Amino acid sequence: MLRQLCRQLGGGQTELGFTIDGGGIVISTMDDLVKSARTRAYDVSDLVNQPAATTRPARDELVELVMQNVAPDSWRQAGGGLGVIKEFDGRLVVTTIDMYHLDVERLLAELRKR
Repeated sequence: MLRQLCRQLGGGQTELGFTIDGGGIVISTMDDLVKSARTRAYDVSDLVNQPAATTRPARDELVELVMQNVAPDSWRQAGGGLGVIKEFDGRLVVTTIDMYHLDVERLLAELRKR
């Protein structure tokens, strides 16, 4: 719903997004939101430390899966200027805006259902 509001407010002219600041929601341009990028570590040991026969992704595959499914053009590894993602010792370390952190959380929850 917030994404739809951002699209409507931007009117196709300006890309808008949102972040959470002090318990409130801030809607702004994506260029401005880059300044509010946060780093979070997600425990993904249950996803990457599985036997090879499972359908769950390996470490490098998990990073690629997130990059392909969450704001693909935003990741620095893919030529974007916003997000950085790395897997380290069973944790997915992600620097991006809150709007995309929500997408990462949803994707990881979906992978856990498999």
